[in-house]
Amino acid sequence: MWFPERVMLVDLPAGFSGKAELRSYRSLSGGGMNCIAVSGESATVLAKTCLGGDSQLEGSCPVRVVTVQGPVVAEGALWPPKTAQQFRAWLSGVSPDGVAQIDQDVVPKRKGDRTRAVVITSPNGMVGALIDIPSPLDTQEFRNRRRPIIRAFQDPAASWPLTRFGCIRTDRQHIYSRSLGDGMVTLEGKKILLVGCGTIGGFLADLLAKVGAGAGGRFMLVDPDLLMPENIGRHLLGLADLLKHKAEGCRSHLKRKMGDILVEAFPYEVQRLRNTFESYDFIIDATGEEPLSLWLNQRRVDALRGGKRFPPILHVWLHGAGSAAVGFLNTWPEGACYKCLRPEYGKAWRHDPLKDGTDPGKVVLQACGDGTHIRYPVSASTQASALALEMTLDWSRGTPGPILRSRQIDREVARASFDRQPALSENCPACRPR
Repeated sequence: MWFPERVMLVDLPAGFSGKAELRSYRSLSGGGMNCIAVSGESATVLAKTCLGGDSQLEGSCPVRVVTVQGPVVAEGALWPPKTAQQFRAWLSGVSPDGVAQIDQDVVPKRKGDRTRAVVITSPNGMVGALIDIPSPLDTQEFRNRRRPIIRAFQDPAASWPLTRFGCIRTDRQHIYSRSLGDGMVTLEGKKILLVGCGTIGGFLADLLAKVGAGAGGRFMLVDPDLLMPENIGRHLLGLADLLKHKAEGCRSHLKRKMGDILVEAFPYEVQRLRNTFESYDFIIDATGEEPLSLWLNQRRVDALRGGKRFPPILHVWLHGAGSAAVGFLNTWPEGACYKCLRPEYGKAWRHDPLKDGTDPGKVVLQACGDGTHIRYPVSASTQASALALEMTLDWSRGTPGPILRSRQIDREVARASFDRQPALSENCPACRPR
């Protein structure tokens, strides 16, 4: 056991070794000091996100990151180390090269430069330590002559102050990859366009951000609608975002939660972005609006027929007044296009997730001006967003699997959940040969 006295957040790339920086932040609203080890400029964003928006930089010092190939274990009678010399003695048996580097690091560069940090990374964990150089050694003579202060640090009889830190990884790889299974790939670096930030798209935006959407890539949210009171019962957002554009509200929500991601909001019709579709890696249609889905489908078919690039489209919707969640990955011409699922508008779907002869019966006419309301609980929305995330991750790792998937919600109305690979329809007016 390391028995840490304080906690350090470590935002360093996986496998990082060498010199970094330890920054100390204090929340102006109270709560003490918090430390973050970084190798770039991410500390500011991390501090504002994890430690509070009023966090203020109090100071910084160099940190040496030492990577150990084998597991780190407790050794020696004086455990845990209470002085810098005890720490150095233990580390010399773990990483002689690391000790040699730290010996050089203890030489102050300027007056008042008396603090050094060390982070030890190993297969079985990560620990940190803060070394305080005694004030009598903070003189111009010692700064000019390196050997005396290095010998003082190496003296086993000395007892320089040491603070042990418990290290908590906050780097992107740890945050986004840790929960994924073997072979699964995050969305880091991908350019994702999410059309629709309503009851499905809002929850889906949150899920996509948790697996890396916007981290090192681009995440665009599109929805022209405002959040109304009747939306709140089954939406990611709440009363604080009432009468705001859903896309902008979701963007603010994700920035508050995830910090250092590139997420943009476009509170207008997606048709305005039609000339930018090819710049994305993946498009998700979470509108549940069949006319818009058909328009996106035709844009893809026409672009590919014209020899242009167009990303795959994932269509996700609630079928039969919320009786089933359906996801369809539009990879035409390798598979069916969206229109192939129902070649004749208003007629039956080729792979209808509803049981024959059933009527969902959940459509309720509202007062004048309120429009039609479809009754289903928020659990239906979250199941649809979870299905969309599952299919997005399958696409991300290059194994899209069944392109049509259905999840039963209402057992009385919907069929059992199924995954299928629909073929092209010979009668499809969108993609059949001309």
